[in-house]
Amino acid sequence: MDKQKQDILKALIEKPTTYTIDVKDASMLPDDLKGKQTLKFTVKPPTLEVLSKCASIVMGIPEDIRESKDLNIDEAVRYRSEMAQVFSILAHGKQDDYPDWYVSFILNNVTAKELYMLFYESVLKLQTDFFLNSFQIASTSNPMMMNPKNDSTPTN
Repeated sequence: MDKQKQDILKALIEKPTTYTIDVKDASMLPDDLKGKQTLKFTVKPPTLEVLSKCASIVMGIPEDIRESKDLNIDEAVRYRSEMAQVFSILAHGKQDDYPDWYVSFILNNVTAKELYMLFYESVLKLQTDFFLNSFQIASTSNPMMMNPKNDSTPTN
């Protein structure tokens, strides 16, 4: 693993990022959150299941959008829903699905540019190619996984 990827992983583990979103439209929020002026979403170290959920959505976004260094807001707006879904998965960070209101809250309370920046920073931290490689590493180092080089036959 190169130094940059090691630094990104270390930052993700040691310093989860908390994003504060001002509540402009609270209509989709559960009753206990409707009076809040802001909501905080924290992106923590994800599990493999969380990463795989993100990967399936991220891979549906064209590579030039995922890896763009220059924000093209017109292109980004077309993928707002996918970006909100990925951010919701990462902010929820659990095996179960994120609450129903997450995506609609994000779509209705941040601008397209803000959403792109949330998405870009989150995915940059996770680097799709990095976490897909992590799946391969995990499968080869997990003693519970079948090793294709091992000719043993499982018994009942």
